[in-house]
Amino acid sequence: MSLILEGRHLFSLSELDSKTSFDKIVHLDVSNNSLRSGQELAKFKVLKILIIDNNGFDSLADFPRIDSLVTFSANKNKFTNLVDFCTELPEKFPNLLDISLLKNDLCPFFAADEFEYAKYRKCLLLALPGLKNIDGENVVPEKSSQKSEKKIEDEKYEDIEGFEENEQVFRGTIEYNEKYKYKNPSKNIKTKSEGNRFLKNEQL
Repeated sequence: MSLILEGRHLFSLSELDSKTSFDKIVHLDVSNNSLRSGQELAKFKVLKILIIDNNGFDSLADFPRIDSLVTFSANKNKFTNLVDFCTELPEKFPNLLDISLLKNDLCPFFAADEFEYAKYRKCLLLALPGLKNIDGENVVPEKSSQKSEKKIEDEKYEDIEGFEENEQVFRGTIEYNEKYKYKNPSKNIKTKSEGNRFLKNEQL
């Protein structure tokens, strides 16, 4: 059963009809409203799909635990703290498979720095290793099982920046990946002049 409440100018879910069969709704869409608190979602016991795009949510702290949830779309809200979000995520939605957080401050999808976005994805995957899709892009499994332990140890790792503010709760590393290495714009420019090879010996 689906309940679509998109663009209803809602400030609270308490405005819903009390006769609604909340315990039968598996798909809830409350996008394009003015909701700020996830506490009222507790009445939806069997949700599988939750869409809260374009509202005023800024934290998962007051969201209920929903074990059945597999898809969570929270684009264009006010989530800013990635560390807190990744800490709360597995506690609230432990079986989540798909998540989208586009146009939130914690999501650098539209930033010029691709490496920052790679770290953001890695943070979400450390929180929920079972994720299959992030921001509309499939998660590609790492082929670490094909590598020897020595090779894994020799690979370059970078600490996820920003986690220092919550060391006891969430720490992690991100594996260096050539995909996110910046291209050198001068890689095709020869560093040594070859002009002399066009001159005759008597002209040197």
